[in-house]
Amino acid sequence: QLIIEAKQCLEEAVALSPDIHELFYQLSIIEAQINTEKAILLIIKLLNFDIRYSLKIENEAAFDDIREDIHKVYQEMIESQSTEIMYYYNNIEATINKISEYIENCNSILSIKNSFQEDIKLTQIMQRTIELIDRKSLLDVYTAGMILKNEIFALFEEFKKSASAYIDNGLEILEREKTKINNEYVRKKKKYFIYSIN
Repeated sequence: QLIIEAKQCLEEAVALSPDIHELFYQLSIIEAQINTEKAILLIIKLLNFDIRYSLKIENEAAFDDIREDIHKVYQEMIESQSTEIMYYYNNIEATINKISEYIENCNSILSIKNSFQEDIKLTQIMQRTIELIDRKSLLDVYTAGMILKNEIFALFEEFKKSASAYIDNGLEILEREKTKINNEYVRKKKKYFIYSIN
């Protein structure tokens, strides 16, 4: 009877304050003793709110009877998140290759020093992502996702700024060379041909 009353109180609290994730956690503990399917659904919802609850769930004795079902949920989430992360990873890797190829072409034409090729921070982020995925822990896999979605895109913003400066530098060199060539021809005052680069 006490469990039923506690469940009703928590359900009312959840309806009034759906943003308080701890209420879902406490309700899932009670449901684990009454209705295991509802408990699992609450746990899934809770993990989607905040993946760090996986640590509390692992240490909660009230979930011992449904531990196997919880671990199945973890495995499904790990596989889903890992697939998504590798999709981002491969796209980022392809983008990096394009950037490197572009810069290599610019270098061969302009002899400008590449300011972000083989960037150490980028390499570290990519390596860290794969290390976390390989651990096959729910929290680690989701952390890898956050690294890719936040740190890597923040780094690309830095790259965009660098690339902009890089291009400006290349145009400046071209303009300088153009002016120098033009001035050289003008200075010589050739009789038959004065070449001016516009």
